[in-house]
Amino acid sequence: MKSQGPTGIKEIINAITRQKRWEKGGQILLWRDLWRKAVGPYLFKRTEVVGARGNKALIAVSDSVLASEVSLQKPLILENLQRLGGKKAPRDLIFQVDPSMYQEESPSPAHPPLEPAILKEIEEMTATLQDSKLREGFKRIIINSVVKREKG
Repeated sequence: MKSQGPTGIKEIINAITRQKRWEKGGQILLWRDLWRKAVGPYLFKRTEVVGARGNKALIAVSDSVLASEVSLQKPLILENLQRLGGKKAPRDLIFQVDPSMYQEESPSPAHPPLEPAILKEIEEMTATLQDSKLREGFKRIIINSVVKREKG
């Protein structure tokens, strides 16, 4: 019987890079950094850039009240993002409520638990990236992709 899709971490990474999501991942990491600088620590703790649709950043927000507030501040936030990132900044923002974004009582681990062999393989794959922030960001994206795949 033939498999439904990639099963190993290398196949997953190859599938991601073949689908040009690798570039999108880099864009999301850049936007996350710009977002952190543009909105400050309070809002950054309760929001996250989770995706991209063309030149629009998808922002997960911890609750609907905060989503309404950031929607009202959208022009100012976009202005800050464009001041910080120039042409590389998103041109629009899409807010979506995700209650799991902010849980002060029980902070989530740095990354979900995975088998040591998989973590080692991810380390080896990202070792060639010189920029430590970029390397850690790609590791996080890969780990989250693996975890979502295992759950699904």
